[in-house]
Amino acid sequence: MSRLLICVLLVACAPQRMDPPFQPFQIPPWKTLPTDEEIVKAIVGTGGSLDERIEADRLARELLLPNLRRDKELVSLLWSLKLLKMDYESAKKSESRNAFLRFAVSQAVSDIRSSAGGIAAARLKLALWPDEPFPEEWQNATGVDLATSASTAAALARRMKELEDRYGDRLAIFGTEAPRLGTVEFGEHRSISIARNHLHVALTGDYSITSGSIFRVLSRRGVTTQRLPGDSVY
Repeated sequence: MSRLLICVLLVACAPQRMDPPFQPFQIPPWKTLPTDEEIVKAIVGTGGSLDERIEADRLARELLLPNLRRDKELVSLLWSLKLLKMDYESAKKSESRNAFLRFAVSQAVSDIRSSAGGIAAARLKLALWPDEPFPEEWQNATGVDLATSASTAAALARRMKELEDRYGDRLAIFGTEAPRLGTVEFGEHRSISIARNHLHVALTGDYSITSGSIFRVLSRRGVTTQRLPGDSVY
């Protein structure tokens, strides 16, 4: 038997190195507000392959850290990280493949949906009931600056398109066909649909089709609007 063949057999029979399980959100007992680098390190956690850790680091910086920077107190930051960890665990239970990617993108979509919904509500309140106080369900819109809302909505729409262009081929939740009812993916897909709808209203003022609290308030006040398909349980 040739030396080359022996070497090939030895390599083939050698035990394969297994990476330890990826375990993000390993939060240390901070006593003061951590730096951005410390937050990212805690989010990435321990274990996983090199590729997993590189992608988790990038996603943490691009999609999670900007929102976490709003927490100016340690207690608030720790609570936000706890909620993020719970959301990740939920995504992982549904499907471990691409779980962190799906989770991080869903968080970014949720932020877009909330911001776009506030702009849409503020715009409709000004158009329909300019002299009345904000409806209770639209309190998140009271701080919207209408002078800059158009440019903000346009920036949110660009951000949404960036997410879809970058991750749409890896995540079925961006598709037109809704996943199976009752799955985590179904909720994520619906969140994307609502975000798109809120963006449309925020950008155009067209409320012929609405969703979430926008639909509920308009319909209660007798304004003609149709509910976004798939939003029936919201």
